[in-house]
Parts: sequence; structure tokens; C-alpha cells
Amino acid sequence: FLTHQPLFRKTKITMKLFSPRTALAATALVTALTLSACSSSSAQSDATGEPQEGGTLTFALGNDPLSFSPAAGGNGNDTWYVNRQLYESLVYLNPDTTEVEPWLATSWEVNDDATEFTFHLRDDVTFSDGSALTAQTVVANFDDLKAAGANSNAVADLRTYAGSEAVDEHTVVIRFSEPNAAFLTTASSVTFGIVSEATLEIPFTERNSGENVSGSGPFTLASYTKDSQVTLEKREGYSWAPESFDNRGEAHL
Repeated sequence: FLTHQPLFRKTKITMKLFSPRTALAATALVTALTLSACSSSSAQSDATGEPQEGGTLTFALGNDPLSFSPAAGGNGNDTWYVNRQLYESLVYLNPDTTEVEPWLATSWEVNDDATEFTFHLRDDVTFSDGSALTAQTVVANFDDLKAAGANSNAVADLRTYAGSEAVDEHTVVIRFSEPNAAFLTTASSVTFGIVSEATLEIPFTERNSGENVSGSGPFTLASYTKDSQVTLEKREGYSWAPESFDNRGEAHL
């Protein structure tokens, strides 16, 4: 419920790591949280039926996420659970319909042989460092992923990447040297989460700590204690979740 559609976004999420001896308890906690999140809204609301603002959700993870850089690898789903709250992708893959939907991009076109993808970006998205999302930001992100080579989880997906072009401030074209019909689905993954241009100035392998790494997601990384816990905090002013989300704005209970 946190990964595909974080409807119950809090002011703070604290993700605690559990040792093998507490694995059963961790499983029970995750189950309880999932059931709670799927329960009726009245349990989460005040007398007016409006969502309550603020609060803390503690969510159990089995392993240390290891990396807070979207494409730099990590510890499987435990990294995914965290990073999906920090970084967003050009498009969203709806798990209920399996359809690709707009996210950071409002629309797109694909040429006949699936070698050229043109994305039209939202004009109101900002990163947690205050900078704006532009076509040049997307170009820089894809060039960075390609240049990272084997250090990036995107290396196989970008094998035939031929470059990107910013047509105007909010239109970007991504090209491949061979047909890549699966690219829209691929681009929806956390691996292709877009980061700010200032983040790209940090050497790729030094972004794992999450320090000074900025995404456009509804949360920011507040603190991290290795093998203990990760704390995420709500971003003020967030308002660009996918249209199929019940809550497209700031986090709330």
C-alpha cells in the first residue's frame, strides 16, 4: 500500500528494521498496517469526514535499504518501499488496470517503430531542493543513467539508448537505436525516478547515502540510522500525484 498507491500519506513515516528473531513480529506489523490502511475511512477521520492531518506511521522492513539513490541498487523491495516515496517517474503503471498513466509527464507520443518517445511534462513540479522539473532535467537524468554504466540498475534497459533532446522547456524526446516497445513500462519504475539537476552533480556512487539527493516525491529523507531505521517527512505543497490516486496532494492520515 505504500509502493503502488500511497493514499494514506502521513506527515512522517518511520521505517524500522527488524532482525531475524523479530521477523514474525515484523510480518504481523506489516499485515496489521495493511489491514488498517484498507479499513473504512471513518476510522481515520474526524466528525466531518475530513482526513486528519499529521501523524506517524511505523512500517516494518526486513532489511536495510542500503541505497537512497533510485537507480543505484539496494536491498530489493526494502529499498523500493523507501525510494518510491522520495522519487517519481515520468509515467505511472497502475497495478489495478495495468495501464500506463500520466505522472510527471501529462502525455506522450511514440513513433511507429518505438525508437522515439516524446514526453510533455507538467509545468508545476518541483524537487525538494526547490528547483523545477524541466525537459533539460529529464535529459540530464537519462544521460546520467547511461553514463553510470554497470553502477546503475538501468544499464540493461538503456543498452540501446541513443540520447535525449529538450525540444522546449517542458517537452523532451528520448531516442533508442533499436525498437524499445517496453520502454513506457520501464520508465514507470523507481529505477527511472527523476532527481534534481543539483543531485546529478554528486558523483553517481556517492548518492547512496541520500545526503543532498533531491526528488519530487511527497516525502523527503529526514534521517537514517544504518541497520536501525529510516525516517521520511512530508513535503509541504506537494500536489502532482497520478490522477488515479484518491489523494493527489500533501500527505495526510
